[in-house]
Amino acid sequence: MYTNGDLITKQKLIKLKKAGLDEIRFNLSARGYDFRPILLAKQIFKNVTVETPAVPEEKSKIIAALNTMNKIKVSYLNLHELTRNENNNKAFNARRYTYKDLSSLVRYHRDIVLGSETTALTALKYSCDKKITVNFNYCSNIYKQRFQTRGKNTKLAPFAKEPYESITPIGSIRQISLKSPPLKWMNDFIKNNHKTKQYWQWSKTSKVLYIHSRLFNALPNNQKVYICYFDTILENWDSKKNDTEGKKVSINNTFGVRAKKIKRREIIMRNINMLRLFNLLFIKKLSVSETVKKILTKNKQGFLAKPTISYISLLKEVNNFYQAFENSEFIGTELL
Repeated sequence: MYTNGDLITKQKLIKLKKAGLDEIRFNLSARGYDFRPILLAKQIFKNVTVETPAVPEEKSKIIAALNTMNKIKVSYLNLHELTRNENNNKAFNARRYTYKDLSSLVRYHRDIVLGSETTALTALKYSCDKKITVNFNYCSNIYKQRFQTRGKNTKLAPFAKEPYESITPIGSIRQISLKSPPLKWMNDFIKNNHKTKQYWQWSKTSKVLYIHSRLFNALPNNQKVYICYFDTILENWDSKKNDTEGKKVSINNTFGVRAKKIKRREIIMRNINMLRLFNLLFIKKLSVSETVKKILTKNKQGFLAKPTISYISLLKEVNNFYQAFENSEFIGTELL
């Protein structure tokens, strides 16, 4: 449980423990670094932790709090980086924060408070220098988006995906589609894949074929192929609303949530070379260097329609293609 501690009482803490709660986490900054709720919780719970933002103007308070946490034996501290959003935008602008743009590394993140990381790292250095024994974690926005989002998606994606969709190694739902395929090809596809109907779906109204990655080799080479990636979120299920979007996940007889896909990005495979590269890198899961070797071995057959391409040029081309799928198919840069 994560709380600011305003409503904490000993009786409530005892009830929470009896109900099965095994850890309680406090936001110190929200109460002006008042340790009284934490001290009260320490009487009831073994695991009492602190999660609080690295507010630049509160650097000295955070450092002082580290000494107190060490003295009362708080289990661990999670210090997270500040980000501006629609809820705190007005207050943050009044503080005249400077923001750093990490949108090239982390999706949508242009509003990360610059001094927050400096504050967190200063506190971390102080903790090391003073040999403070409280376990200390600095949760940066890059870490949160790349790894926490990966963990969330990996757990939730199976509840939201369709049978004709697949889940990437980092938990994104991958949806492959073909719009208005040629009639003869479509008829042949249905005839040849009638035994694997669970891996594809044909929408007659929109004339879109959705196809699982297991059938990727069946796609035509001369048609655009659309690859969409989705994150998965949970929302409260409201039976009174006539909303069919998402899939219901029953928690018990009276309560359920909805696993819902949120479209993140779409990449269009415009030619046969892109299809072949995608197949080697993300379906067959070859490394960049293995893919280059595979291409060079087959290049006499015109694999990429560039029989005179050099190894270095091909390596750059394949790696550029690979990097375009970062945070959808993989996290971080692969070692060649």
